[in-house]
Amino acid sequence: MSAQEILLRDYQAPAFLISTVHLFFDVQTDGVQVTSTLQIERQPHTPKTEPLVLDGVGLTLHSVALNEQPLSSPAYMVTSEHLTIPTTEDRFTLRIVTDLKPAWNTRLEGLYQSLSGLCTQCEAQGFRHITYYLDRPDVLAKFTVRIEASQDRYPILLSNGNQIGQGILENEQY
Repeated sequence: MSAQEILLRDYQAPAFLISTVHLFFDVQTDGVQVTSTLQIERQPHTPKTEPLVLDGVGLTLHSVALNEQPLSSPAYMVTSEHLTIPTTEDRFTLRIVTDLKPAWNTRLEGLYQSLSGLCTQCEAQGFRHITYYLDRPDVLAKFTVRIEASQDRYPILLSNGNQIGQGILENEQY
């Protein structure tokens, strides 16, 4: 994917906004499963015929659910750079599960392995390498993040923002 120049005169407001995002990172030995739960609202200027188009690059899509109803193709379309969901809903919850292989990520965008740790690089458009999203700077949302990983392999888990909890799982199965 090559960089594309975007000019102010070509700016168009997004067709949808995302108000909240809950991310759950399930760190396994051989990869990471990311579940993103998005609260989405169609902008008033957006016709009901316009689909939701989310950015995503290099992702393995595991599942998609709209308002807790699992979707299967042709209810959505995946390309190498987008997930498109035709919907007439004005407000809805979208849950997307992607599978990542951070050890294979040599782009150093999104989630990648660095020595014995995992790191993220989401600026300027790196978040699209973690999950499908409206990956543009004018889509602002409140994020909450949960990370679960083996304490032996990953004794320190950090995420941006204020810590609201921590603990050790009773039945660690990693």
